[in-house]
Amino acid sequence: MKNWTTALSNAAMLASAVIGVGLIGGKELVYYFDNGKLSLVLFAVLYFAATMYLLDTARKSDSYMLDTLTNRLFGKAHSIISFVFNASYFVVVAVMLAGAQQCMTELLDIPLRFPAFSMLTALICSLILSGGIERITAFNKIAMIPTLLFVVTAYIVASTKLPITYSWSANQATSHSLQYVGYNSALSMGVICAVHSKDKRTNRATAIIATLLLAAVIAMLLSFPLAAHTDKAMPVLSAIADIKWLYIWGVITVFVAVTTSILANAFVLTEDINTATKDRSFAVLLVMTAATLVSVVGIDALITNCYPLITALCGITLVASVIKRRRAVA
Repeated sequence: MKNWTTALSNAAMLASAVIGVGLIGGKELVYYFDNGKLSLVLFAVLYFAATMYLLDTARKSDSYMLDTLTNRLFGKAHSIISFVFNASYFVVVAVMLAGAQQCMTELLDIPLRFPAFSMLTALICSLILSGGIERITAFNKIAMIPTLLFVVTAYIVASTKLPITYSWSANQATSHSLQYVGYNSALSMGVICAVHSKDKRTNRATAIIATLLLAAVIAMLLSFPLAAHTDKAMPVLSAIADIKWLYIWGVITVFVAVTTSILANAFVLTEDINTATKDRSFAVLLVMTAATLVSVVGIDALITNCYPLITALCGITLVASVIKRRRAVA
């Protein structure tokens, strides 16, 4: 029972790293899943395999920090790899802050140029980050409940008022699923190191629960008529815009999802800086201030230019870990 409780807590942390503005808002669904079930099945299989493998790699190398894992996988080159990982996490934090700004300005219909909501989100995240992994895990577990409730409620309500649009389209399903798994695996590596267990069964349960959580959320959101809203910043919210109370709940849920995703990614950055400076408050202030400034660039520009590099980074790390294991066996 204790193993499953631990696994559930760890899975919530892993899922929160994936469920951000792009997923709940629907932009990632439109691009990576092609509105098809086949893409979802491929994602679930590949995500489980990658997460299970990375959890096991962290367990075998006894790595509770990303820097430790990259050091054992890449040796002398680990400083460069760690820098690229941290740069990737920083970009994602900036993207999520830009998403928070966009989300709240759409809800309030106030075209603000000043990043007021990005700054508010950064402040909230800073307060949580200052408490370390314990406070982050506690917040993300609590936040996962209303997020899942919204997805289920939206699915039930929308299914009676909106056309169900599931498709078995296989158009680019494989390549897009690989990209999405690679991108999210790269972003989850720091969290995987932090939450992995020394017990292999607990890690397996963690991977199973995280995969099921994500697959359920994606499956329900994919049933929305997203194809009619691909030109919108947040297709899911646009699809339910006429159901006012659900739309408002959706915007709030996106904001919460943005916060949990920022925490999962910013944690790795702040811990690395905290290790060097021995001052967590300074680390949090530095990361969140810089990310807020960069978020002004805009969510679309950041995603288009940086996300493919993050996917490639995951591929490099996986190849390196396989080579390292084979050499150890030999």
